[in-house]
Amino acid sequence: MIGSGASVITLLTGSGLFLLGVLLMIVISVIANMGIANMAHTGKLGAAFRFGEILRIIGSIGWGRYIIWYIVLIVIAMLFSVVGVLVQFIPILGSLAYILVIAPYAFIFQYRAIGLIYREGI
Repeated sequence: MIGSGASVITLLTGSGLFLLGVLLMIVISVIANMGIANMAHTGKLGAAFRFGEILRIIGSIGWGRYIIWYIVLIVIAMLFSVVGVLVQFIPILGSLAYILVIAPYAFIFQYRAIGLIYREGI
């Protein structure tokens, strides 16, 4: 009986820590995208860590608009991932197509979208 109680506690603790980690990842990634764009814009590494300036830029875009944009970007990235997985089922050519076409296009799309939304905030 002690073993099953310990299993439940372990499961609940692990699930709680997992959810906390996911929430922390979402919060950090929302700010990190603007931080990287701010660093690219100013040319200074420290600009990625100017949280007040980053939050001001997000505020000038509008938090609601920024969060909706971020969700749409995640959905599009997931679609790129699904296409990439499906293409890789094609032997050899699928992997080459993913490495040479799909992944680079996905990265270019993502960072261009970040740059465009950043430009609206400055």
